[in-house]
Amino acid sequence: MKFPAPSDGRFTTTNFPVKALISFAYGVLGSQISGAPAWISSEGFDVEARASATNITREQYQQMLRLLLEERFHLRVHSETKDLPVYELLLARTGSRLKLADPQACEPAGAKETQDGAKHAGVTCGAFFTGESSFDGRSMSMAAFCNALGIVIGRPVADHTGVSGTFDIHLEFDPEGVNLGNGSSDLSSDADKSDRTQPSIFSAVEQQPGLKLQSHNKPAEVLVVDQLQRLPTAN
Repeated sequence: MKFPAPSDGRFTTTNFPVKALISFAYGVLGSQISGAPAWISSEGFDVEARASATNITREQYQQMLRLLLEERFHLRVHSETKDLPVYELLLARTGSRLKLADPQACEPAGAKETQDGAKHAGVTCGAFFTGESSFDGRSMSMAAFCNALGIVIGRPVADHTGVSGTFDIHLEFDPEGVNLGNGSSDLSSDADKSDRTQPSIFSAVEQQPGLKLQSHNKPAEVLVVDQLQRLPTAN
């Protein structure tokens, strides 16, 4: 199971944890959600939200989901700023090994086929997929890759590479210490098996695309849950 990419004015999930929905709706990582009951990570819900228009932005999808959470789960939140461990993504000393995006490997959001009628791979550009010990991103900017890494690691990641453009990024790493496949992930994963001979996620980022994660403490937003109803209001 992967996080559903909203498209055509619709956002649909099946058996998905509320924590992941809150994370997407408010643009924060699971580690930045505070004060919530434990069941938001373990109990799954089906969600179908439809906008009046089909061509809407990510921010509009987030607002749509916020309203749904407020109306159905009676969610009430407020923001605070706390010092949290965060990461900066930098170029490694060995230099970038990033692979430029293959335009045939994904399709723009909402597109079904190319102008010549050829089908894409069925993968939306900018999307990423995770296994217990793997990561695949298609046509990702560095900002998008940082957001995805933040989900994998469980901490905010800021782009300090100075690299522009979009890239196809593949990582293979030891799953120990990452935020996937352990029931606490913001994204559920297709759990593949690891032989525990892979590098850590930090070494994988440096060895494979030629980037580097550097840790330090920095003020970051924390979303505090003030109210959340376990049984959602019916349609």
